[in-house]
Amino acid sequence: MKKEKKERKQKRERGSLRPYQVGAGMVASGDRPLVLMYKENNGDWDYYLFMEVVNLHDAMDEEYINKYLVELQAVSPVAAGEKKLKEAFDFSRQKENERKIEDLSEYEKAEMLEEYGYSAPVWTKEGNNLKDIIREAIQKSEKIKFLFGFYMDRPVNRMGATGWDAIRGNIGI
Repeated sequence: MKKEKKERKQKRERGSLRPYQVGAGMVASGDRPLVLMYKENNGDWDYYLFMEVVNLHDAMDEEYINKYLVELQAVSPVAAGEKKLKEAFDFSRQKENERKIEDLSEYEKAEMLEEYGYSAPVWTKEGNNLKDIIREAIQKSEKIKFLFGFYMDRPVNRMGATGWDAIRGNIGI
């Protein structure tokens, strides 16, 4: 038991590069497998819907009943605005690569915002069968496309911030 915990801790520290088969032709690898489900427009601005897969047993020290967590997150560089984009850029590795924020594609900006935490969680599920959870996430993503506003109206934290607040980076006090 201690040996398994030690191995998980070492994987976490060096970065697990285990690939995850995430759906029809979509593969993500790394510590935080992040897959773009689609880019859509809600009427005001474009948003990206990402699916993140987390192996809870590798990611946490404690043992969890469920092994996997799959989350769908909406991200929009336009909704976040220039100030939030700059905050995420300063945090990201893009600055170390001597790139300018203007040189990044919309997708790279969205990915950077998600990494920084400026995203709206629209659906989350834990379980032990990754294939079933991903299948459900893909089905849910199609519903989200048509009911986006309703998913964004829900509170995403205990302070009552909605998805609209979260996608703009206005979470907290």
